[in-house]
Amino acid sequence: MAFEVFQELRARRAEIHRLHRVQVQRAREEVELAQRQFLLVRPENRLVADSLERRWNEKLTELSKAEEEYARAVKAEDPDLSPAVRERIQSLVSDLPRVWNDACTPARERKRILRLIIEDVTLVRDEMIRLHLRWKGGATISLELPLPLGAPDLHRTSATVVELIRALAGTQTDSQIAATLNGRWLRTGTGRRFTGLAVWRIRHAYQIPSLAQHKREAGWRNAAEISARLRIHPCTLKRHAREGVLNAQRVNDKGEILFAPFDEQPPEPQQGKPLRDRRRYPKLATHVRKEVQYEA
Repeated sequence: MAFEVFQELRARRAEIHRLHRVQVQRAREEVELAQRQFLLVRPENRLVADSLERRWNEKLTELSKAEEEYARAVKAEDPDLSPAVRERIQSLVSDLPRVWNDACTPARERKRILRLIIEDVTLVRDEMIRLHLRWKGGATISLELPLPLGAPDLHRTSATVVELIRALAGTQTDSQIAATLNGRWLRTGTGRRFTGLAVWRIRHAYQIPSLAQHKREAGWRNAAEISARLRIHPCTLKRHAREGVLNAQRVNDKGEILFAPFDEQPPEPQQGKPLRDRRRYPKLATHVRKEVQYEA
């Protein structure tokens, strides 16, 4: 192929030289014509003679410029291929992978290499992409490639993270799950940090039950239901939960409280006894509505 390119360049240069020669020949003919016209004029016609002489000089100047351009073109012509140059060109076949993988080879040179060695490319897309390459020498290669992922698949959260959220949803709220995932340096499908809203969207997309749903299935009840059963005001129940008298847990980022089912008799009112002395469970965590996160 390198030899064919060289021959093509030589043919183009030969055509250029032919055009230069034609231009020089035309200029010479115009000079000879101007000379004959000047010699045929009568001496007494000085105005006509001066005009023809000036035209003859202009044609001589044009002939001189044409001959100089032709001489420069001939001088700039590359010499013919020597045996050493031919051997070096043939060595490019084995050196092509090294040249292609060289970090100093720019993308535009790689494109030029492809244009020189590839005749045409045929792409067929159905269940997968079938690629047929035809090289300049006549050889062909057929490749089968998988279809590229769509935009939703490219930004989809990995299955490992989804399964981890499924495992954590039984013990943590969405914000707590997000903090756990960020603590393990995991990221969303778009490469961002997890937030409670991001975890909520993933749960709804994959139908993962929340902590509140898990607790509900385990028999936990809210303050209104426990209040109707124990005939205690909901505010009193929440205060007992905060002091650890009742087993309760916040089950979402809104601070909703669910109470554990009573395995034995519910606690009876004890007038005058401080709540700290009646504590049987860990104190309920305070609900933080606005959390400021700081990263060093």
